[in-house]
Amino acid sequence: MSMAVAANILVVSPLQGRWRARYSPALSATKAAVGKQPIVTSSHAKTFRARTIRIAAAVIRDDSGKLLLVRKRGTSTFMQAGGKIEPGEAPATALARELREELGIVVDPAAASHLGLFSAPAANEPDARVEAELFELSIAGEPMPAAEIEEMIWLHPELARGIELAPLTADIVLPRYGRQP
Repeated sequence: MSMAVAANILVVSPLQGRWRARYSPALSATKAAVGKQPIVTSSHAKTFRARTIRIAAAVIRDDSGKLLLVRKRGTSTFMQAGGKIEPGEAPATALARELREELGIVVDPAAASHLGLFSAPAANEPDARVEAELFELSIAGEPMPAAEIEEMIWLHPELARGIELAPLTADIVLPRYGRQP
């Protein structure tokens, strides 16, 4: 899918101490015409043809509201845990597989709450965009970095300044899901 219409982005603004989302007029019309949630794009959106990478990613919080973020080996950007969806693989199944491989976490795909489909520039591949099936879930036990994961942190969303974050994390996850519900 080409992200050629940069004007159709989600605008997120603080309102009465809570984050509230507004859709641009064109995106609202598209949403009404299609009758479902649109793909939400990052504010880093540009009008260009980019390779698309389909991923499943997790919003995982601890009891204090900190978000689990990971950094892949050889990179400097922190992002949601998860990874590429294989052809024919269900997004929640891909997420469970990636969490097991990368962090040693065993989760039931049915326990993951689907938050939506989001689009943002890929953090580590300048010529690509990610289309992310985003899920929220709880985990038991302490995750441990494995496979290509170099580092894992529990980040309090209000202390994110100064940390290099993937566009999906910075522009979509933190504003929409960074606060405890």
